[in-house]
Amino acid sequence: MKEYALWGYPPDKKVGEPLGQTLMLGGSAITLEEVERVKKLASAKGWHDFRVQVIDISQPFNAGKAFASCVK
Repeated sequence: MKEYALWGYPPDKKVGEPLGQTLMLGGSAITLEEVERVKKLASAKGWHDFRVQVIDISQPFNAGKAFASCVK
């Protein structure tokens, strides 16, 4: 099972700005069609540089493994 999260920058933020990217939509009941609908509506309001995060919730979350994969 997959969960989707939609991230984007509000009109007053630039790409790469600290704390600029905002979670706009998320949850296990969200479909890709809903993500696309929200992206279209948000774009009309000036939101930009969207990112869709796909989270596999079929396996238990392993925080240690996730942290280790981020640290180089």
